[in-house]
Amino acid sequence: MSAAVVSFGCGLAGCTDIQRRTICLVAVYITCDISVNLCSEAASQGYQKASAVLITSLVSAIIGAVWAWRQDGTRGLHRCIAPENVFYPSNLFASVLFACSSISLLKAFEKQSAAFIKLVGQLKLPLAAILARYFLGKKYSLALKLNIWTISCACGAIVVLRTNLDFWGIFNKLKYILFMVVSNVGANLAAEKTLKRDGALPFHVIMTNMRIGEILCTMVFLFGYNFLLGLQKESIFSWNIFSGWDITTVWVVGTHVLDTWITALMVKRLSSVHKYVVKCFTMVVLFGITWYRGKKHWTLAEALVAVMIVLLTWQFAALAHEENEKQKSSWRSDP
Repeated sequence: MSAAVVSFGCGLAGCTDIQRRTICLVAVYITCDISVNLCSEAASQGYQKASAVLITSLVSAIIGAVWAWRQDGTRGLHRCIAPENVFYPSNLFASVLFACSSISLLKAFEKQSAAFIKLVGQLKLPLAAILARYFLGKKYSLALKLNIWTISCACGAIVVLRTNLDFWGIFNKLKYILFMVVSNVGANLAAEKTLKRDGALPFHVIMTNMRIGEILCTMVFLFGYNFLLGLQKESIFSWNIFSGWDITTVWVVGTHVLDTWITALMVKRLSSVHKYVVKCFTMVVLFGITWYRGKKHWTLAEALVAVMIVLLTWQFAALAHEENEKQKSSWRSDP
């Protein structure tokens, strides 16, 4: 974990400029993540989820294109829309999975609270750590591996306690959340590989490439889904993709646009695994809001497991920070 996240308690005055910028980035990311969850939970659920993802991607692509035009003129715009960039394997893979992840997340809010979705979403951390070893070549110590698997068990425990269902019952109830977890991890690892590869294009160009791919994927899903509903003559079928929209949907789109860019910065500056560790703060705040509103009543066992997840996530950050410091020390000592 970044030294800024682990040692933020030392105060900004005792940190370097890089650490201060990282702390500010983490703070903005936490704020955006909380806003996304609260707005998505509060929104009326009658709108087509894919339409919100489509507009989010479109707005993000426009932002990236304007940025590229101001930086490099027509050359920058060409790189944003060039097929070889948009359909670059890791870019396209990330685009498809980001679209799937966003749609699944919005669908999950139809039946689950933001706090519960965020808690189950902590499974992203161990999954990202495991897959990062194979896709990004990252290695973790035995202590970190044990910590990751303990977090996994704790997440499983809270799911069982909150749902009181067997394995297949849990899968049926949480299918959107679980699919969101898998697709989001895959998308972020693919994006990290693209953003950090040698000779990578500028950040805003890669972001625009991914958003264009996401637009194409979402359009296929949106119109394909509506076509199937039309064949089945479902009452909810409508070719008007904006049916069911209101001001709360606009807030959902706005917060998702901000979160898209801040999340990408987090992945570029830190990593996908570190991003999921930082999400622990979001979970704590959402628990507090849920308790304050009195919407959910938590048993002592559930509260203790939730606290365990928070502490284990902090432990992951501390262990990762210690490993980074040891690596830096070994590099300095090498002749």
